Amino acid sequence: EAIKKLDKLKESDADETFSVFRKILYCTMLDTLAKAVYPNLKNKSKARFINFIEKYCFDTTWEEDYWKKISIPQLLYGTEIKKLTEYAKKNICTSNGSDCDEIKRERTILEIESTLKLSDDDKKELMNFTHSNLLYKYRCTLIHEMKEPGHPWDCDKDDYPLYFPAPHIRTEEDTRELVYPVGFFAILCDTGIKNSKEYFIENKKFPYDSFDFGNSWCKR
Repeated sequence: EAIKKLDKLKESDADETFSVFRKILYCTMLDTLAKAVYPNLKNKSKARFINFIEKYCFDTTWEEDYWKKISIPQLLYGTEIKKLTEYAKKNICTSNGSDCDEIKRERTILEIESTLKLSDDDKKELMNFTHSNLLYKYRCTLIHEMKEPGHPWDCDKDDYPLYFPAPHIRTEEDTRELVYPVGFFAILCDTGIKNSKEYFIENKKFPYDSFDFGNSWCKR
């Protein structure tokens, strides 16, 4: 029912900035689902969120292993490790248009390791740029700063992540902006609900048992 109400918001004539509020609502739903499945991960919102989306939020288009793929543009803009910067420069897409298939061509840490020698520190650094980690950072920026990270370019007609070419706000250099559209958040919530429902049925668990409905606001 909540998904249907949020879908109506998506179809409304609200202005562009309203997409931020819709995404915040979707993230709140994902947080709630994650807590229902992982009640033992108290005060570990990042672990709960990432574990949940990696295990329950995927479909035939956004496949399960996509969460562990490394975002090449984000790696290029964010890492200070020379070896990884060179890898990103060599593998970044130079297309002038948006490319929905670009993420499909990205690789996991294990796949990168087959052609590039990686130290433990290299692997730890690469973990920051998996799509599951990036979505968590995206979620934190939305909720705590009420804005999207980077220089967002929301594509409401797209339902899955993509890269969009855009000039840097200060240098006017061409960049590739990672976009997680509103429709993608709707899909994550929808698949998350359906897949976690199977978990609760198979394990004979009740989602509400993960939450406190007592009078105390401060119970730990």
